[in-house]
Amino acid sequence: MRDRRREAGITLIELMIAVTLLGIIIVPLTTAMVTGLISTGEAASRLSESRSPLFASAYFADDAQSSDVNGITVGGTASCGGGTNVVTFTWNETNAGTNTQYVASYATSNGKLIRSFCKNSVPVTTTTVAPVLGANLSCGRPACATVANDASGLPRTITLNVTTNPDTNKFFTLVATRRAT
Repeated sequence: MRDRRREAGITLIELMIAVTLLGIIIVPLTTAMVTGLISTGEAASRLSESRSPLFASAYFADDAQSSDVNGITVGGTASCGGGTNVVTFTWNETNAGTNTQYVASYATSNGKLIRSFCKNSVPVTTTTVAPVLGANLSCGRPACATVANDASGLPRTITLNVTTNPDTNKFFTLVATRRAT
């Protein structure tokens, strides 16, 4: 007869210990994984809230400063791009006898604030400046613009208010001044 103690393999006790240890290790790993996935969504939301004012401010002040005296339109139809117009800036530049019209429209579309830029009525770029919009402001939309006139009655200061979080209704405000002409 052969001695069975030398055969390769594991006993039932060894298998039960291995399964128990595996369970002890997997439970905390699963908890950490679930916690990480939940906090990733929250971090993405906070990142979106913090980058929206940065993107909007990168364009808004330049567009407002470039606009012509009668080139600021609040509400209505977006002159460039689609969506519900918040504010549109229009200006003309003449170079070597050639007149070029530029239009920058800020409009809400599909829960986002979009900046559309056109040159001679042809779309050039479309940029999402606020990827998530929150609740409606006093104007009835999640993004509103107002224009204040100077002493001579010409548009001077443009204010843009935008809500960025549907849950907390956080918002940011940008103020730009049109160049005096």
